[in-house]
Amino acid sequence: MLARDPLSGLRFALLGIRGNLVNFGTFMRGAIGLALTVALAATCAAQGRRGAKRPSADANRAKRTGGWPAFETRHTEWIRRKQVAAEAGHSGPEPLVQYLVDEIIVTGVFESEKGFGAFLYARPTGTTFFVEAGEVLFNGRLTAVTPGESGFVEDTEIVFVERSSGNGPERRVVKHVEPAPSTEPKAPEGAA
Repeated sequence: MLARDPLSGLRFALLGIRGNLVNFGTFMRGAIGLALTVALAATCAAQGRRGAKRPSADANRAKRTGGWPAFETRHTEWIRRKQVAAEAGHSGPEPLVQYLVDEIIVTGVFESEKGFGAFLYARPTGTTFFVEAGEVLFNGRLTAVTPGESGFVEDTEIVFVERSSGNGPERRVVKHVEPAPSTEPKAPEGAA
């Protein structure tokens, strides 16, 4: 008498196909996964927890901007304030006030009669600004442009004071000159 596989009857009953180990293995992996999912859901329900919700796009955007409004929101508000000021005969807010300190790259420095200034590249729009100490950003201000003792541009410290989005203390942010991202169109792959 031949020894019979004890699971062959189960395989036949569950799948309706005698001896098909590939389908049986797939079924068992799925059944085990389902059982684990049900067990996890039951455990969470017993502990009074709900499953983790997927963060919304606004929540992800707030994390990237440190709790500050998204650039689109700040830009729209800047345009509105600019229009209101124009209607009242005033110049309105400077364009730099719509950017966060973290959205700015220092791409160079210059010297004028007033002292040193910096070239700031705003990543959200690709705009470059020529600024001096005292310029205001959405969440901070430029406080100093201090050349290094070596005289090299790379050693110049550009110092910002940045506010936190909550009631936390201001923090000092020191940036150095770095190249601006390339705005030239990329050549297609395979082009010589």
